Amino acid sequence: TIITTLTRRGYVEEKAKKFIPSEVGCKIVDALVESQFEFIELGFTQALEEKLDQIYTSEATYVDVISTLHDSV
Repeated sequence: TIITTLTRRGYVEEKAKKFIPSEVGCKIVDALVESQFEFIELGFTQALEEKLDQIYTSEATYVDVISTLHDSV
């Protein structure tokens, strides 16, 4: 799961049944924000969810969506 991966890689620590970002996790987030990494922007996430919905409803193909995503990165 995602939580297992984040914990195993040392990005978060579990304390008192809560997940707390580790020093490494905080540095990664800071670096992503500083580099203006678009995957963490709400607008990008919303647009991607809409495109995934279009794949589900056959309004778009997987190849078209991934090609567009690849070109934007």
